[in-house]
Amino acid sequence: MKSFTIDAQPDTINQLVQHLDQDENSFFFASPNNQIKIFAFGCQKSWSNWQDIDNFHYPLIVGGQDFDTDRSITPSQMSSYWFAPQISITWENDQLKVKSIDAINWGSWLASVHTNTEIKNQILSVSDESDWLERANQLIDILKNDQELKKVVFGRQRLIALSEPMTIRQLWTRLIEQEQSYRIVLKQKQHYFVSLTPERLLSVEDGQVQTAALAGTAARNDDYQDEQKIADRLLKSSKDRQEHDYVTQHIVNRLAPLVVQCHYSTTPRILFTSQLLHLYTPIQATILPRVNFLTLAQALHPTPALAGLPQQSALAYLRVHEREPRGLFGGALGYFTNKNQGELAVGIRSMVISGRQIQLFAGAGILAQSQAQSEWQETQAKFLTMESMIHEVISK
Repeated sequence: MKSFTIDAQPDTINQLVQHLDQDENSFFFASPNNQIKIFAFGCQKSWSNWQDIDNFHYPLIVGGQDFDTDRSITPSQMSSYWFAPQISITWENDQLKVKSIDAINWGSWLASVHTNTEIKNQILSVSDESDWLERANQLIDILKNDQELKKVVFGRQRLIALSEPMTIRQLWTRLIEQEQSYRIVLKQKQHYFVSLTPERLLSVEDGQVQTAALAGTAARNDDYQDEQKIADRLLKSSKDRQEHDYVTQHIVNRLAPLVVQCHYSTTPRILFTSQLLHLYTPIQATILPRVNFLTLAQALHPTPALAGLPQQSALAYLRVHEREPRGLFGGALGYFTNKNQGELAVGIRSMVISGRQIQLFAGAGILAQSQAQSEWQETQAKFLTMESMIHEVISK
């Protein structure tokens, strides 16, 4: 491997964004407030499941893990995919720290982009799950009578057909400016997974693990005073607090055998994103010796914020009753190094782009006291994160 540092000139960033579109294997990851930003391109070796990754010779591995590896996906979806990149770029302030395999000529590779003429795009159709409310009501009835099943995160998907393909280059400005969220792009062949997720699954640095419970949601309001009232209602909502407490306690219990001690507040705070408010509880701990990053990740994924409780019972219900498999929706996406460090986010507020077709996913945590109409409205608000970005691009 060779490494060097160059200035992060706008033209260079534009070329890297074009490579996100052009290269068969590409990846971008930015954490909230830009604490870390990584580009990765090319494939030295790939894996279709993180359980198969047993060679930590590679300094960096990037990608994503399915929400549920036991459910097969459709051809239009993306599934688990991890790769050791040939080129990785860490973007810090106005500097790009580049690492590449010796065989690659950086200058020639960077310049090898081709710009396609952008054609006016339009939405041709939107397909939704019209019976979701009915199925959500059926789930609520089951939860009222089931002594074991406490919570199921019930998802629905929306399919948007476009007249022209959507590209990362078109989305880039709107994607990168959402600094309160993770911004993630994973490309494999003709599919892109794009996420603006607020939810961290796991971060490990110098033996310290950070994760968070994120459950309990309300839509934002443009009026500041109304928004404060919405936040107060969310904090006082017995349904949302119970849902949040389930998630917090599950995470703490899963971490317990792998860490020295978990530190967290018993009272959640409010996390604001561009469209939504969430109940949020950061959780910190020190990992035990010889516990590696993937062991922690596999212990936490999927969290009850995306599956339910008990986990296996909730997953069994979802395999039967959700219309479409999730693939990377609700999955774990990010990077890790051979120094036992890394960061993963949860793939919510996301879409899969396959040429002229875009799939969206949104889910709501259903409890026995849930109201199906309110949960449907919550999923509508969650769709807006990606839908508003699509509409902005198309209206240009």
